[in-house]
Amino acid sequence: MITDSIFTEVETLPLSEVNRLVLSKLTAILSLASRGSTFYRERIPFQVIHDFKDLESIPILTKEDLASNMPPVSDSMLTDKLYNASIYRSGGTTGKPKFTLYSNDEFEEFSNIFVRTYYSAGLRKDDKVANLFFCGDLYPSFIFVHKLIQKLGCINFPVAGSTPPRQVIEYIRMFGINAVLGPTSYIVNLVKMLAAGNLQNDGLNKVLYAGEPLYETDREFLLQVLGQDANIRSAGYGCADLGLIGYQCLAQTGPVHHILFDHVYVEIVDPETNKVVEDGEQGDIIVTSLDKRLVPFIRFKIGDRGRKLKEKCSCGRSGQLLELLGRDDDTVRIGYTNVSYKDILEALGARRPFTTNMQLIKEQGKGRTRLVLRIETDQNHYDTEAQELQDTVYREIFNLYPNLEAEEKRGIVDISVQILAFGQIERMRTTGKIKRIVQKYT
Repeated sequence: MITDSIFTEVETLPLSEVNRLVLSKLTAILSLASRGSTFYRERIPFQVIHDFKDLESIPILTKEDLASNMPPVSDSMLTDKLYNASIYRSGGTTGKPKFTLYSNDEFEEFSNIFVRTYYSAGLRKDDKVANLFFCGDLYPSFIFVHKLIQKLGCINFPVAGSTPPRQVIEYIRMFGINAVLGPTSYIVNLVKMLAAGNLQNDGLNKVLYAGEPLYETDREFLLQVLGQDANIRSAGYGCADLGLIGYQCLAQTGPVHHILFDHVYVEIVDPETNKVVEDGEQGDIIVTSLDKRLVPFIRFKIGDRGRKLKEKCSCGRSGQLLELLGRDDDTVRIGYTNVSYKDILEALGARRPFTTNMQLIKEQGKGRTRLVLRIETDQNHYDTEAQELQDTVYREIFNLYPNLEAEEKRGIVDISVQILAFGQIERMRTTGKIKRIVQKYT
């Protein structure tokens, strides 16, 4: 058995006790929501839950619901007056900015939860940690991580993602920083610059990434530069709207996370019927926060696909494992063909000099649809090999989607490929993420 920390008592509860705890907390949050929120009063037909299947009678909460029933538009989702609280911006990659809020007590509680999960992922009090999340514009990640680094007792370097990577590298060398927390693409770019400059890695051996998946090719690259013993883990699966949903221990990497079962209840539903599926089956991830009281999030559709695993983790924790399978909006309809961001990325991202930084743009005009695929390469390949790389991308697209090639020849669609230098795809100012899918109508 792999063990990496002293478990909290709740992490080793037997299944019967887990279910009892979760049902009790579900009853409490449903009762609060139905009594205190005008929005939920009509959505929740009961205040006591006897079985998890009872939840299926409550409508799924969507991002459109949030936009219509949260400040600044409405207070109908709130269970109390808006005071002693902070308003934050959601880091969504599509549409207008959306907002969420936490009472100050909730924010403090949630930062305490992160301490437990970050310790599970390998952070220790003697680590020197650079916080590379983005700060400002109402986005909560930097503030949140700043608090938890302090609570862990680590040596804290509040650098922020707005700092040029070369300056971060200088801080790493000056102070012997050994751990970085931040957006995936920012960290990968940072390590690329470290490697490209033949700069000595003075002890950087822990990476906790968030906001975007870390693809296997990038993981292999990080291990190559930082050493095969480097600890590379997810900084957690969650969202600004309701906080942390899952976390990793030292036995897990990639898309698999422990569900934070004592603070959230996760369902996987069929995207067509909204019915809960069996463990092991794929579907949309639906989350109910058990601790968010000022604005309850009950059966919230995160926007991701996933599945609950049947097997238990070798670390010994009793919580169920959740495997993330990508965004549920990672597919666009081009002509008569469904084009998958994930499929194209898997075909190209494993081949150098392509990176895993890619964007699909769908431009819908009168009578014709245009697909623009933008992909970044390593800087030193850009100028001399752009045309050859462009031809390679076309071949891969048409190998994946033979019908798309036929549709282009018939004039139904137009396919365009743009080969870019590393860093040329615009990042979102608040999060550093790349907007994967962009849809334009002309």
